[in-house]
Amino acid sequence: SVVRYSFWLLIGHLLLHVFYQSSIRHEMDILRSLGLWTLAGVGLSIGGFFNLKYVIFYGWSRPFVVEDGIEKAPKHPKCIYRIHRYSEMWRHFDNGLYLFLRKYIHQPIVGKHGGGIRKIFGATITFTFIYLWHGLSKHVMLWSLFNYLAVMTEMLSISLGKNPRYIELEKRLFTPKGQRRFHAALGAPLFVGSVLANFYFFMGSNVGHYFVERAFGSWPIETPLVLLFAYVGAQFSIEVKNWELRNEINLERQKHPRNE
Repeated sequence: SVVRYSFWLLIGHLLLHVFYQSSIRHEMDILRSLGLWTLAGVGLSIGGFFNLKYVIFYGWSRPFVVEDGIEKAPKHPKCIYRIHRYSEMWRHFDNGLYLFLRKYIHQPIVGKHGGGIRKIFGATITFTFIYLWHGLSKHVMLWSLFNYLAVMTEMLSISLGKNPRYIELEKRLFTPKGQRRFHAALGAPLFVGSVLANFYFFMGSNVGHYFVERAFGSWPIETPLVLLFAYVGAQFSIEVKNWELRNEINLERQKHPRNE
């Protein structure tokens, strides 16, 4: 594990020799001069490098913690390019922070069988704490607010999706593959909005405002392209998650084979 994360640390240093992500926030003229493809590449590299930092932070320390007998130590984040739902992003990115928030804030408020109102109240208090934890600044407030709205939208959508009448309606209107396409299409705008929210956290309010302006205000060509790629990304995310679930099921079958 130490060799593995030392390799990723080397990759991080090499990347900084090519593009120092954090400095571009001070060069709005450069950002405004970029075409959509290059701007999207800048955004992807900023998010990817931030992800890599957390892989190194969690990865380097975990082998030593596990060696001391703490087997349930937080794991390094999953790749951000394969997650389209931000409720899952919060669960799998900063795993240590997620475990802390769930154990000491969210679960005590919601309880084991909390209803919808308690879940909403629990999420509100949790994201308020996230805002206070990361610092009382405008860009952190916007980042926390947008992520909160994204997670709440997902929560309400999941609740609606469990309604028997809605389930029956979907089955009448769509085939199983059609349902998946429909869910990915609905998730695409929210996916884009959630990604853009992170630019406020990474780069500040000015850069965040500009990314939002370019992503949602560039009609009739660029914005539909952004949504199309978000749809493709959502499909990819769903496929990877299904692959993980199949692997987990197969692993359980190997551990507990049925008696023939």
